[in-house]
Amino acid sequence: MNRSRFVTYLNHFIKARHYRGHGIHSPYLYSYVREVVIVKGDICKMTIDRYPEKKVQVTDSAEEALNSDAYISIIKKPFKTVEDKKFWHANRPGMNILTIHLPHHIVIFRDNRVHNQHFEIRR
Repeated sequence: MNRSRFVTYLNHFIKARHYRGHGIHSPYLYSYVREVVIVKGDICKMTIDRYPEKKVQVTDSAEEALNSDAYISIIKKPFKTVEDKKFWHANRPGMNILTIHLPHHIVIFRDNRVHNQHFEIRR
């Protein structure tokens, strides 16, 4: 793990406000966190198994995830580059998405019925 990734991980651990799903108002996201995120395992595989009828995309790039038409996008090891992080912060606010930011993943749910919400979770 390089220095930048370590600092990002440490920063996430300090700033994450939601522990094990507590404080998340959406019942849909709360159940996802309790049933998928907290269980130690492969988040990508568990998400695909939980939502077989939905389109799930797994990627390494924030740009790919935000420009995708998939209902659920999972970014593995987010923010590998500074440009990726800048793209994320510049383009996320105007979208109708729910995001769950974990130490090593970001899960994006697209839903036009909700406002933009972002949750940082510690397991």
